Amino acid sequence: SLIEEYIEDNPELNQNKTQVDLSPETSHKTVANKKGRKQAFSLLKEEADNYTYVDFTNVSSICDEMNRICQRDNVKKIPATRLTRILVSKELIVEKEQDGQTKKVPTEKGEKLGIKEVERVSQKGNPYTILVYPPNIQRMLVEHFVREDNLA
Repeated sequence: SLIEEYIEDNPELNQNKTQVDLSPETSHKTVANKKGRKQAFSLLKEEADNYTYVDFTNVSSICDEMNRICQRDNVKKIPATRLTRILVSKELIVEKEQDGQTKKVPTEKGEKLGIKEVERVSQKGNPYTILVYPPNIQRMLVEHFVREDNLA
């Protein structure tokens, strides 16, 4: 799975690309590759333009919105953990061990770009912290998946 993710993030490495007609007339139809498997998550420019940016939101909500705007049936859904790995790789957040649990916190760079920690309380009354991301970080994540070779 790590190799698949690396190839998804570096499509130029895949020498056996399948050409797919993604014109507006066919972009919403199911187009399977030779093996009938779904393609790695990516966004067309016009799909990315449909992202609804909000003031601050968590990574799960960003993930849900990205999956909502991707209208092609032949594309895998993107998991929130993938977005988290991108934020870690860009050194915007880090995972720290605290009280026997892994906690995600913004780096200094992430804080400068507006990433915030927000205190919440669970239904059972337990406090916890989540990270919320401003529109500029949301845009960075969306643009990460807009592929030049997928533009219609």
